[in-house]
Amino acid sequence: LIAADLRDRVFVYYAPDFTDYIVLNKPPSLNENPFGESAFGRALGAADVNGDGAADILVADSFDGEPLGCAISAGGVVYAFLGPYYNTAYPILDFDPQCGDQFGEVFTIEDIDDDGRPELVIAALTADDGGLGNSGHVTIFDALPAGG
Repeated sequence: LIAADLRDRVFVYYAPDFTDYIVLNKPPSLNENPFGESAFGRALGAADVNGDGAADILVADSFDGEPLGCAISAGGVVYAFLGPYYNTAYPILDFDPQCGDQFGEVFTIEDIDDDGRPELVIAALTADDGGLGNSGHVTIFDALPAGG
């Protein structure tokens, strides 16, 4: 079970009774939000994204990320905390980040090409693509094959 408090912490609870847990703290910000708001944990997921056989935890922060110097919110970022210990968090960024894109506000982990490995499908809800304001876009990331 994964839960967020939207105060820069995510809790990973362990079965069978969910009384044992660890806390994942937000990594140092790529871009400070001028209003001090946090969206760390707005979207959460788990899958083996690096092919090592251990579940990895994915945590979105649609206010953080790149580019730097945004007035309200940056483009967004999804952090991959690599299992089984979750000590390392890797930022997953949009290929063309723009201020306010909300990249990561919504994502899913699905095997969409039937290759036996999950793909990470991340939406940038308010990205301005093709000259259309707030038209949004989706980026698909392939998981690594077994063994990394």
